[in-house]
Amino acid sequence: MAVSRFTGKTLNRLAFEPLGTKEKVWFTISDEPNEKYLLKMSRPNTGEHWSEYIACQLCVLLGIPCAEYEILPCETAESNVKRMAVVSANLIENGFMMIMGNEFLFQRFPEKYPTPEESKNSREKRHTVSMVKESLTSVLIKPAWNFPDYFMAFDVFCGYLLLDTLISNQDRHHENWAVLYEECSQLYYLCETYDHAASLGRELTPEKRHILLTSKDKGQQLSTFVNKARSELFEYETDKKPLLTIDALKLALSYQDNNVKTYWINKINYLTEYEIQEILNKIKDEIMDKETKEFVLRMILENKKRILENVN
Repeated sequence: MAVSRFTGKTLNRLAFEPLGTKEKVWFTISDEPNEKYLLKMSRPNTGEHWSEYIACQLCVLLGIPCAEYEILPCETAESNVKRMAVVSANLIENGFMMIMGNEFLFQRFPEKYPTPEESKNSREKRHTVSMVKESLTSVLIKPAWNFPDYFMAFDVFCGYLLLDTLISNQDRHHENWAVLYEECSQLYYLCETYDHAASLGRELTPEKRHILLTSKDKGQQLSTFVNKARSELFEYETDKKPLLTIDALKLALSYQDNNVKTYWINKINYLTEYEIQEILNKIKDEIMDKETKEFVLRMILENKKRILENVN
């Protein structure tokens, strides 16, 4: 991985970020005083830093609007212990406000969706694919970035669910997507996708990864492992469990025109092993060892196969 542009620079802390469960802090750097960045610490013994970076790089290849992430080893002033983190630029430009998914759903459907205060628990069963679609089509929302003329916001959101399936992201709860509102024009925009650290088996031990790659027991194989990945989206609010990531993707695409399905499936179809390997090669071995890179490569390819076999 190329040296981060933040390496060796003094980070000027602004404020802690209260959302989420991980340590996060907003900061500026001396030569860019007007630009805010978010530093998110990786929890010990996890690969939350490399999973976030890899997801970002896959988005670049697939043309999915995404927050840009860089891996940054850093020392905390309190302990002088080096820890891994990711850094991303502020997604909210001047004149815009971010409306988190749970806030937006409540704004659009106050009779159906709980208030943000009532829905602090990320596992909200009313967070259904159909309700997200309804909210993103209830008002004109421009897609993030440039897409074909026929694309609308939920068409792009289907790309977010495609990413979730490809990387086994299990954290697409209602605060992990958002809408941006421009006050002067009163226009809405779908926010870029963000926060993908709960993916790519980032919490697995080296021993568990080895078993998943080599076991002859079907129940202990990688194909079985990725089949268990669940979204934080439901089909019906009466369901006991959220949808599997592949089922959330299939359901979302079933609502859309065939052109949208073809668009995203072509993106996956043309994603090559070489391109994925090139992403992994950019990460230094001391940050992500060769065995872990091999596991992640096989995991992404297995999920690519599942998408092509199941979404038709």
